[in-house]
Amino acid sequence: MKMAIKIARAHFALNFPKALALMFLMSAIVLAPNYPRIVVAFFVIMPITSLFGFIREHRTDDVFSALPVKRGDIINGQVLFAVCIEIIYISLMAVFAAVSAFIPFDGATIATTSVGMHCTPAFFGIVFFSYGIFNLVFLPIYFRGGKSSPSRALVSVIIAVVCSLLPYAGAEILAVVSPFFKDVFYSFGSSVIGWQLVILIMYALVFAAGSVYGAILAVKAYYK
Repeated sequence: MKMAIKIARAHFALNFPKALALMFLMSAIVLAPNYPRIVVAFFVIMPITSLFGFIREHRTDDVFSALPVKRGDIINGQVLFAVCIEIIYISLMAVFAAVSAFIPFDGATIATTSVGMHCTPAFFGIVFFSYGIFNLVFLPIYFRGGKSSPSRALVSVIIAVVCSLLPYAGAEILAVVSPFFKDVFYSFGSSVIGWQLVILIMYALVFAAGSVYGAILAVKAYYK
């Protein structure tokens, strides 16, 4: 694990263009009224896959392979690199969402104008769930056979995004058919905060498990 952390840090130093840090500012779009928050959450997906392509094109992992480093650590380092970006992005998005709850708009606040689910703690739990599914599906397909091509990367992203949107779709359906879940996903306040935090913590664990298992499957897929 220590080696994977070192490799992830190396990727931030070698394969994270400073200009790309501006992608984190995309999380500020939660301040825009009448905008789907789930779309904002998924803005980070393409930059992550672009960085994977950047690593592939610059053959960074080939350099690591020349060192006394296990292939599993090289893949885990790249996965950890992506997971860190996801966590940074969702953390910034949560900060901007909290700010939006204090900005007046149309008789309420910007936080209550979102199209679809509001940025409650439960929403961020769903986002964690979606990221976990994305990592679980994307990583094994991308690394399968050891040599990922641009076309395979595109296919893996499409499949992973479709799968990762299912938890959000399920939550929206629950909000439509159940008044309880509508309150949990759309309301703010002490009456629902307990359930929202439970969902946040539970799905944050799903994110961690999906990312870890996705990395395990990616290592196995590499040798197929």
